[in-house]
Amino acid sequence: MKAYLNQLPSLVSQKKARLFILSGDEPLLIQEASQLLRNILGNEGFSGRELFMIDGSFDWESILFENNSFSLFAEKKLIEIRMSSKTPGDKGAKALQELFKNSDEDTAVILIVPKLEARVLKAKWFKDIETLSTLVQIWPVSEKDLPKWIADRIKRAGLDATTEAIAELSKRIEGNLLAASQEIERLKLTVDNRQITSDDIKASVSDNSRFDIFRLVDTVMKGDVSRSFRILEALRADGVEPLFICNMLSRELKVLESIKFDTNHGKSLSKAVRDAGVWETRKNLVSNAVDRLELNSIGKMLLVTGDIDRVVKGEQIGDPWTSIQDIVLAFSGAKTCLTSL
Repeated sequence: MKAYLNQLPSLVSQKKARLFILSGDEPLLIQEASQLLRNILGNEGFSGRELFMIDGSFDWESILFENNSFSLFAEKKLIEIRMSSKTPGDKGAKALQELFKNSDEDTAVILIVPKLEARVLKAKWFKDIETLSTLVQIWPVSEKDLPKWIADRIKRAGLDATTEAIAELSKRIEGNLLAASQEIERLKLTVDNRQITSDDIKASVSDNSRFDIFRLVDTVMKGDVSRSFRILEALRADGVEPLFICNMLSRELKVLESIKFDTNHGKSLSKAVRDAGVWETRKNLVSNAVDRLELNSIGKMLLVTGDIDRVVKGEQIGDPWTSIQDIVLAFSGAKTCLTSL
């Protein structure tokens, strides 16, 4: 069954849904959708939560073991599974089919996957679990709809902004919703009891180091290693969180992966870029990166972003800054660095 986010509270409260698939490539929207769903399920008693982050070496049997075990701390439990790749492989597909088929009424499941492509939607394993669950597809915000999205976000934050300010912020973030959200949060702290103007947004370029991350991402996309490292060190010295940088890079990598997959399967590069919703101002940058990188190396970089996320959250040991440097090197297309990822 397919559903929209606003339908979830009634579906859960009426006991019509407890198995969910969230799909999308926009980190902020997926993050907020999953948090909303966790809150809804929590209000219905699903308070015990087990989180599984899927990578290439993941043991799928651990999910089935968790499903069959009894929670010592809650009568109802939530199993949350986050996949960085578009398909789970044969073992994963079988495990997901078994999990969705055998979960009892005291177990809720949230499966979070990247944007679903036609080949996945048609796969038997996916059809099997979709039949038993509620599918919520999180669509990206288009270039045309971005100003309205920002205006609504500003209003929800208790702020007011001129039309020119909204247009200026839309132009500067180039579709990156996470950056827009971060900037709005900053404005809440710096603008008191007055309307936000375009001058406030322009001033933030020099005052807010987060906009330097845009320059970092563009430089990384170009494969300019030395300049990327200089910008990265400056961001680190300014105290920018590595997870924020990681999320920005992950967003770009998922776009590149989708385009590269399409071109490898016969779609023209221009059509693949257009179908991915790449902004006009970034088409050359993205196209050049797609030409330079192999699909396998993009996948490896995405696995590293997953490692960084777990390291920052204390779930894994490592140095996030070193891993980000590995991604910067890999973006250059250098064959020698890919084996270290």
